[in-house]
Amino acid sequence: MKEFWIHSTITRKMGIIISLLILLLNIAIVFGYFYIQKPYVIQKAFRNNNKVALVYTGDQFVIDNKAYKVPVFSLNLNKLKLHKDSIKLAPETNQNIKQPLDGQPVNPPANDKKDVTYGAVTNNNNISSKPAQKQPSKIAVIIINTGLSRLTSNEASNLPEKIAIGISSYANNLAEWEGLFVSKGHEVYAHLPLESLDSTMDNGYLALLSYTSLEDNLKNLSTNLEQFQKVKGIYVFGEESFTASKQAAEVLLKLLSKNLQILYLNPELPSYTKHLFQSQNIKYLSANILADEVLGEIPIGEKLKEAVTLAKKNGKALIVLRPYPISITTLRKWLDDLLNDDSVILSKISELEN
Repeated sequence: MKEFWIHSTITRKMGIIISLLILLLNIAIVFGYFYIQKPYVIQKAFRNNNKVALVYTGDQFVIDNKAYKVPVFSLNLNKLKLHKDSIKLAPETNQNIKQPLDGQPVNPPANDKKDVTYGAVTNNNNISSKPAQKQPSKIAVIIINTGLSRLTSNEASNLPEKIAIGISSYANNLAEWEGLFVSKGHEVYAHLPLESLDSTMDNGYLALLSYTSLEDNLKNLSTNLEQFQKVKGIYVFGEESFTASKQAAEVLLKLLSKNLQILYLNPELPSYTKHLFQSQNIKYLSANILADEVLGEIPIGEKLKEAVTLAKKNGKALIVLRPYPISITTLRKWLDDLLNDDSVILSKISELEN
């Protein structure tokens, strides 16, 4: 009996010892697992002048809580070093990491000076990007005073749709011309007759006059604009009494709707007029080139070339032509040449900005 008790005691002790050993083994296994899986902090780095921690978890890099997958290697310092090199870690200075960490492929060390995703490194922060491509300059053209001759007005309507058309307020069958031009895709502008500075000129019965009342001028303006239904704006020549002084220009702006763009067909836009337009949020454009002041293929062609040079310098240019046969013929040839110049494109007037 005594021997049995001794044997049982030994057996219980052995069982306890074995259980403890098993427990310790399990603890060691769990500890080892978490130890192996514990994120391995490789190095501090900088991005946008802010310090960030770079962590390697075994199958990916984690930077600012954002994961970047890399080929899976065993937890091996030598192979970890390859990972470190491949992402261009910055030392603890005020340098930036050499490429944006936005999930794009990282570059191998051999391509240190060329980003295979974006192109050559170009700026002070070593952030690489595609080289900016310069936008082509814009040239707009308007043919004014149409509707007075059926032949030349039809010729103008057959120009490319990006050519704007200005219709005379004294045009025959004005509504017909407006409908034709709009149906062919042209932007249409109405001529606003204003009293000329030349006292010998016939101003016409619709002209706004400096010596009549505001009420009479408003009536004439309404009669004039009611003829048009689909115009983008109005055009004035810039040599009239209403554009020759600040006071007169203020009267003109009181009459006009702010929804109408004003084309000022004179390169020399007075500073007070420009200030008035801007202060009243009036949409306006000033013409750059009056191309057919001198008629003839050569002088008109030279003016059109001048407009291209001006557009390349300023980013845009507005050309004014009248519907003379020589003007339209020369314009067509110039438009063909313009197709071969990638730095300049033909645009609608509405595509030009103030």
